[in-house]
Amino acid sequence: ECVSAPMSGEALFQARAKISVPANVALDKLRQTLESGLAGLTVELQRHTIAK
Repeated sequence: ECVSAPMSGEALFQARAKISVPANVALDKLRQTLESGLAGLTVELQRHTIAK
C-alpha cells in the first residue's frame, strides 16, 4: 500500500507480512539481512509468541 510520509507528504510504499521465524533467530540480524537485499528500504520487525 502507499501512505503519505509524515513530514513531506510524499508517497511511501508500505507492506506488512506475517512470517514464522525460529525463536533462536535474532531479529536484529534478520532485519540487517533483509535490508541488505532491499536497497533503500527500511525493515521493521516485531516478535509475537504463538501459544501451542
